[in-house]
Amino acid sequence: MKRLKLIPKPKKIEILDGIFECVLIEKVNFSAFLDNRILKELKKINVCIKQTESLDAPLLFEKDQALACEEYKILIKPKQITVTASTLNGAFYGIKTLQQILKEEEVPCLQIHDYPDLEVRGVMLDISRSKVPTLLTLKKLVDKFATLKFNHLELYIEGFSFEYKNFKKEIEINNNYLPLNDFIELQEYCFDNFIDFVPNQNGFGHMADWLALDEYKHLAECPDGFFIWGAHRPTSTLDPTNPLSVELVKKMYDDMLPYFDSKYFNMNFDEPFELGHGKSKELVEIEGEAKVFIDFFTKLSTYAKETYNKIPMLWGDVLLKHPEAISNLPKDAIFIDWGYNHRHDFDSHGKILSGTGLEFMMAPGTVSWGNILGNYLDMEGSIAHAAEACKKHHAKGLIVTDWGDIGHLQYLPASYPGFSYAAIKS
Repeated sequence: MKRLKLIPKPKKIEILDGIFECVLIEKVNFSAFLDNRILKELKKINVCIKQTESLDAPLLFEKDQALACEEYKILIKPKQITVTASTLNGAFYGIKTLQQILKEEEVPCLQIHDYPDLEVRGVMLDISRSKVPTLLTLKKLVDKFATLKFNHLELYIEGFSFEYKNFKKEIEINNNYLPLNDFIELQEYCFDNFIDFVPNQNGFGHMADWLALDEYKHLAECPDGFFIWGAHRPTSTLDPTNPLSVELVKKMYDDMLPYFDSKYFNMNFDEPFELGHGKSKELVEIEGEAKVFIDFFTKLSTYAKETYNKIPMLWGDVLLKHPEAISNLPKDAIFIDWGYNHRHDFDSHGKILSGTGLEFMMAPGTVSWGNILGNYLDMEGSIAHAAEACKKHHAKGLIVTDWGDIGHLQYLPASYPGFSYAAIKS
């Protein structure tokens, strides 16, 4: 019997004597987990599969409340397969593993016991730089992510890739956005696949597309742009001292957050390059960069929480330069340490974050961006080190990011190795 190739590999696999003798599973007893989502997955095993109450069915589901939320067991005997879980989530993941097993020409008798290491196993897809995927493409990706047992998905939004109802004139400039109805339909599809579809909206740095418009240029920290990486760049950061900056971002939130069911919201807040170099310079010199950053974040996160009941998430690049200030963030904020180089020190950052009292996550990358075929060294290194640090320092989870820097040069399959490796390590 050849070795089973299951991705991600279950925690424990024991091959037993014998083979499963049922060529085609036509009946299933899933009365322990009656749910349309479970039935949809079972139909992928056999579109004609029918429910039965018989305990002798070739496929039987049982409930064991001693198992954790996403934990499951599979027992394959010659005449019957039994999937055991305590929740719909566990039953779903048992089916996803079983689907892979049943593709074998000869299915061995075996025992599997599996559970995830991390609570959150996520993917973030950049849909804001030159490539806005179709709904069909996104659904196909969700199918892959569900098989890989990811349970968290974000679509990164900057510029005008979302259909803002209050900014119709702005989004029509390029007319390159994912319609709101597609977001809503994708959310339903994620729900069917036990994936939390989390809203994502940048609202501090990475605002270049907005600030390029005459209507919003007055909200820029440095309206004439800034110098970085050997070149002069267009303005990209909001002025945190201007109350109208807060009002603009709130209006963006109003267009997005009412349509998302997730309790989380990634506010990003990464790379506000001009912070302290323009209109906020005097305030930053008096109060410090960290305080100005946290105050601006708190105004908007409080609004997201009080108005839409969202738990805020943010990238950690600014505050990791000021580790003593991290604990001054709102206590419910989730801190995300990102790094896409194989030398990024997730371990020391994890040690710092574990002492702040905040929940935190690690975000490595597929590192497919900026080239055509991807960067295996940094993909493998960033993911491996992030996953190790997550487990060592008890992080809430891992989010593998897939960016579109420098024009989104890469074809989508260049990102697949990173998705798969992140699933394996999570």
